[in-house]
Amino acid sequence: MPARLLLLPGLGADERLFSRLGELCIPIVAARLPVPEAGELFTPYALRVAAQLDLRPEDWIGGSSFGSLVAADIARRRPIGGLVLIGGALSGTALAASIRWLGWLADFFVRGSGLRNLCLRPAAFRAAFGKLDADTLALLTAMAKEVPVPMLRRGFRLLAGCRPRLPVLCPIHAIHGTQDRLLRPPPLPDCRMVAGAGHALALSHPREVTAFLNETICRRPAPS
Repeated sequence: MPARLLLLPGLGADERLFSRLGELCIPIVAARLPVPEAGELFTPYALRVAAQLDLRPEDWIGGSSFGSLVAADIARRRPIGGLVLIGGALSGTALAASIRWLGWLADFFVRGSGLRNLCLRPAAFRAAFGKLDADTLALLTAMAKEVPVPMLRRGFRLLAGCRPRLPVLCPIHAIHGTQDRLLRPPPLPDCRMVAGAGHALALSHPREVTAFLNETICRRPAPS
């Protein structure tokens, strides 16, 4: 069967995060992450996601933010073609201190509405994503409003506890925004930095991300 690129979104997003990406040599399958179960640990969650994706050895997997960490953990434990990080990381140690605090405090937001309201504050959006056009901001806001509250509470907890020890043995490619204030770039020698891009890289700079995927996965030269 032909290889696929399976992409996983961040905590406050869904498959629409990748809706602006262009055509590649392999089909893109943008998945919606399941809600973590109460008390579920990071690796069992990642393996549950892998089972739901019906991941095959020829497939590539990747993601953004929380989704990139899940994808990386899957890549540590399943044979795959490669891993792509789109505004992502290999470990929770790359998280900004503010996100780590949300992870540690998530369980104190008993009803969850306080956590959602905090994430939706305009100041929080500006800090996380930088300057965005109106359409991109509206889409990010719509996705954040629709994410189940347990996904936010339990997902932030999983983020804070993501400290993997196993290496990723498959090929890894990464693209990251220079203005991403939530995640530090992964420590990879060929991580591509996009000037002026924030955390919503796949939405705000889809041409750059599509070109990056074509060059790394499809081995197509960049247009002159």
